[in-house]
Amino acid sequence: MKPLAKIFYQVTAFLGATGTFLCFVGIFFVWILYSRLDGGVKGAFDDVHDNFMKVKIILTGTDQKNTGTVQNDMKTALATGQKLRRLLSPAAKEETQLLELPPDVIAEAESLTKTLKDVNKKIGDARKLLDRMDGYKNSLLYDINLLEPESLDSINEKFLSVQEQCERALDFSQRIASSPAHKAEVDKEKASEEVATVTRTLTRLLGVLERLRNHVVRLSGEIDEVRDELLKTRASVRANIFYTSILLKLFLIWMGSGQATLFRFGYSNVSRLKTASATAEADESDEIAELDPN
Repeated sequence: MKPLAKIFYQVTAFLGATGTFLCFVGIFFVWILYSRLDGGVKGAFDDVHDNFMKVKIILTGTDQKNTGTVQNDMKTALATGQKLRRLLSPAAKEETQLLELPPDVIAEAESLTKTLKDVNKKIGDARKLLDRMDGYKNSLLYDINLLEPESLDSINEKFLSVQEQCERALDFSQRIASSPAHKAEVDKEKASEEVATVTRTLTRLLGVLERLRNHVVRLSGEIDEVRDELLKTRASVRANIFYTSILLKLFLIWMGSGQATLFRFGYSNVSRLKTASATAEADESDEIAELDPN
C-alpha cells in the first residue's frame, strides 16, 4: 500500500509544481499581452489624434500667432471680396466709368485668387491627412470601436464639399481677374455688359465665400467633437483592457495558489512517508539487533 501511496503523492506533488509554474508563466504572458495591447491602442489613438490635431491646426491654428490657417485666409478672402464690391460700385453707377474696369478691381481679384489657391491647397492637405486614417476603418475602428467610421466619412465628405466650394469661388475670382480693361474707343454697350457680368460674378463669389467660411467653422467644431469622442473611447477601451488583465492575473494567482497547495500536500506526504519508512527501517534494525546480539 505504501509504495502506491508514495507514487500517488509524488504524482500529486509533480502536478502541483507544474501547475504552479504554468500559472506564473500565464501571469507573465498576461502582463506582456496587456502591455502590447494597451500600447497598440495608445499608439493607434495617438496617430489618429495627431492627424486630427494637424487638421485642426490647418483650419484654425493653435494660437493667435498662427496666421497661415484656413479661417484666417477666409477672413482675408471675405475682406478682399468686400473691397472688390466697394471698388466696383462706382463703375456700376457712373456712366463715365462703364467703359473701363478699374485696375484696382483686377489687382484685388488677383490677390483674392492667390488667397483662395492657398485655401484650396490647405484643404487638400487636410484631406490627405484624413485619407491616411482610412487604413484604420477596417481594423482598429471596427474591431475596438475607437472611433465610429461614419464620423471619419462624414468629415471627409464635408471637406470634399468645402474644397468644391473653394474651387467654385476660385473660378469666380479668376473670371474677375481676367476681365479686360476697356478703353474709350471700345463699344460702350459691350463694355457695360461686361462690367455688369463682373458685378454678378462678384455677388456669387461673395455668397460662396460666406458659405465656405460657415462650412469651415462647422468643420472645426465637428473635429473638436470627434477628438472628445476619441478621448472618452480611448479611456474606456484602455480601462477595459486594464481591468480584464487584472481579473486574469487574479484568476491565475488563485489557480496558482491551489496548485501550490496541491504541491505542498503531495510533497509533505512524500516526506512523511520517507520519514515513516526510515523510522520503520530503524525500528526493524533495532529489533534484529535485540534478537541477535552477536
